[in-house]
Amino acid sequence: MTLLPVFCPEGDPVALDDTFQYVVLSTLQWKDANLKVMIKAAKQRFAVLYNQPLEDRFAIETLEQAHIKGAMSGVKVVVL
Repeated sequence: MTLLPVFCPEGDPVALDDTFQYVVLSTLQWKDANLKVMIKAAKQRFAVLYNQPLEDRFAIETLEQAHIKGAMSGVKVVVL
């Protein structure tokens, strides 16, 4: 799986059944769940549930843009 450098896979994708897979990604997070800037960055982990290869979709680029704008501070799971 090709990922943008903003996200780091925490492990291999996991197949849930013949249709869905998920992968846990991590990134540095500079804002808390209330969108207040933290003094020190934390490692944020979240899962992405998908049914098509992630590199075949615009999903990762969309997640990167959301992360850059601070919109993923409270995110735990993303379903595509």
